[in-house]
Amino acid sequence: MSRADRLDSVVRENGLDALLVTNLVNVRYLTGYTGTNGMCLVGEETRLFLTDFRYVTQAESEVDPAFDRVQGRQDLLEDAAKAFKPGRVGFEDFSLTVRQHERLRSFAPEGVELCLRRRSRELDRGHRRHLPTIAPAGGGFRRPFSRPNGGL
Repeated sequence: MSRADRLDSVVRENGLDALLVTNLVNVRYLTGYTGTNGMCLVGEETRLFLTDFRYVTQAESEVDPAFDRVQGRQDLLEDAAKAFKPGRVGFEDFSLTVRQHERLRSFAPEGVELCLRRRSRELDRGHRRHLPTIAPAGGGFRRPFSRPNGGL
């Protein structure tokens, strides 16, 4: 099972139809792409990689063939939003600015609900694991905050 397939399973387990991956470290992990402008959309029957004209040749040689490659504009958010299908689409709140989120929401087609993909940490046999937590983008959730000694 590929990394994208495993992510798709987690996405569906969390009640989403797709996840927009914008953090370049995560994009590289999923697709193999090492450039500096790219994002991918992963969901059931969806494996989409987007980059701009400067990286098309690099993407052809690096991106996992399971992903459809799309050349977008230099700012990829609008092109990514055009690929959204109606349903719940998650995004990484730790890599999108508030402004980018607002733009993404304005580009999203009718019937798309944007949802946060938040990372939470859980101690598991002495090792830290990152687990995705899904929350509605409308909020009402606070990010957990703690210091080792309980101070601010």
